[in-house]
Amino acid sequence: MIYVTCPHCGKTIRAGKKLAGTTCNCPACGGAIQIPSVSPPSPLPLHEVAKIGRFMECPDCGKLMSKSASSCPNCGHPFVELSRHSRHSASDQPQLIEQTKKVHKRKQLIGIGIVLLSVIVSLIGVGLAESAKPKTADIILTSTYVISLFGFSLGGVIWLSARIAAWWETG
Repeated sequence: MIYVTCPHCGKTIRAGKKLAGTTCNCPACGGAIQIPSVSPPSPLPLHEVAKIGRFMECPDCGKLMSKSASSCPNCGHPFVELSRHSRHSASDQPQLIEQTKKVHKRKQLIGIGIVLLSVIVSLIGVGLAESAKPKTADIILTSTYVISLFGFSLGGVIWLSARIAAWWETG
């Protein structure tokens, strides 16, 4: 993570390493922030990290994270426990730029799953219609098209709404 102070509002911002050397907008005031490029630090062996005592294992993904972090930088799992010595209010905590919440990712996957299920239903319906009598085949094809159209529409709306919600929250 790279920590940057917004020159416009003074808010401390947390940016991912992939944003190094780029310009982005401050989530607090919308002002342009230049994210400095940094060289990667040399990794410490795990036994050395454990000796430091400032890290803990994320309960969701198992990766090491800072005990003072409000969420895991790897998976985004929220960590609510605050240190007794913390003097910062919630608004003083650094904000993470470009982190999509798991709920939005889950909704996107559900939307894609519904679309894929509609494709499977349409293929089964067409297969059944080919082996049926002409009058029955028309009924099967019509109902297959209606069900598939509904599934495509529902899956697309769920996927699109999740994408828009993720975009809206991350700016």
